[in-house]
Amino acid sequence: FEVVATFASTMKNPSRDIPKAVIAGGVAIAAIYIICGIGIGAAVPTEQLSLDSGIVDAVAAMVGRAHPLTMVVGVAFLVTLFANMICWSFGVNNVASYAARHGNMPRPFALVSKKTGMPNGSALINGCFASLVLLLQIPLGEGSDVFWVFFSMNVVFLLMSYIPMFPAFWRLRKYDDRPRVFRAPFEGKVLAVALAVPVVELVLSIVATIVPLNSSPAEMSKLPILMGVVIGVLLGEVSRLISRRSRSIDNPGVGARGTGRFAPKQ
Repeated sequence: FEVVATFASTMKNPSRDIPKAVIAGGVAIAAIYIICGIGIGAAVPTEQLSLDSGIVDAVAAMVGRAHPLTMVVGVAFLVTLFANMICWSFGVNNVASYAARHGNMPRPFALVSKKTGMPNGSALINGCFASLVLLLQIPLGEGSDVFWVFFSMNVVFLLMSYIPMFPAFWRLRKYDDRPRVFRAPFEGKVLAVALAVPVVELVLSIVATIVPLNSSPAEMSKLPILMGVVIGVLLGEVSRLISRRSRSIDNPGVGARGTGRFAPKQ
């Protein structure tokens, strides 16, 4: 939903198209997960499941590795991976490009295609960094956990990116009176609780993912992820502070003192 919503301004009728896409996609995803989960669990013992090829292993266990159906499922699995990367990258790159155009990220991220309007600068930089991370596997060897460390860091940064969305939503509901396509059906204390609960859950999830809760080997293995997240946050803040120097106009934010749409209601 949040990736599709970044393109709401380019849709002819987002109030109709986004709910239809969310409902249809949600039903399809739920059905696929349930059917695949039951099939994999029935075909492959839990202790033999692979983290990255479980569905292919399940089909191979039933019909054999060389069977055409295994090949078809393998190709379909790769297609879903590429489709997932493309749709997420479009959303992330679009947001990064917007941030760069407003002086919150380095200017190269703001480059867009003159023909299509796509965020080419963000896409190229994103692809280069992703490729470099994967290439680290070569000098470190196949037994290295570098991929899963970066994968876990990515999950943490994803969770962190959701946290400011809830107070931003509350702030917009309080001070921004422009017409909205979607609105929450409640306000006041009920809305405050509805926004506070997921923030608490996100913080707890992040802590459980990166903070060693005891001295066991499994918990201490979180230290590389914790160090990577800290370094990533620091690099991001340094980049933001440097980028803000090029701002011609400093956006004071929603609810800033003054007049206009974003001024506090008296």
